[in-house]
Amino acid sequence: FPSHDTHLQIYYELGNTYLNKKDYSNAIKFYKDCIELAEKNHYNLNFIGAARVGIGDVYCLQKKYDDAITYLKKFSTKEVFLNAITLGAIGDAYSQKNDAKTALDYYVKAAQSNANEFTTPRYLMKAGQTALALGNKADALKYFTEIKDKYESTPEASSVDALIGMAQ
Repeated sequence: FPSHDTHLQIYYELGNTYLNKKDYSNAIKFYKDCIELAEKNHYNLNFIGAARVGIGDVYCLQKKYDDAITYLKKFSTKEVFLNAITLGAIGDAYSQKNDAKTALDYYVKAAQSNANEFTTPRYLMKAGQTALALGNKADALKYFTEIKDKYESTPEASSVDALIGMAQ
């Protein structure tokens, strides 16, 4: 018999597959099945977070930004990686709503929630670009410089010099 995590992973991957095929109703169905199975049986709770972010992504792709924000704000986790991604996804939804100031706040929260080589430079870059778009060059420079100084081996660092120049 497959393990409980295997069942969760199957539901989660089916959600991803349907998401990639733009079959949003089935994507949400399988993400919700994953969440329900994990919560009901107290299985691997990381799948709950990943599936919730998947549902938030679906709402954003459907241009239901308020639904995405409401749904993602209900989710909290002690898993720091998922927490950063959730905060960043909320920032993306606000960005899509053309609320750059609130998006910036969430990108900064996402970047600061857990220092690591993957999420931190990603959300520092989004924070810097958003701050730059808002005309806040000093903050943009701060975010871009942090990428250059602390995350020099990341993909974001490869293009940060030009952005630093724009922020100066």
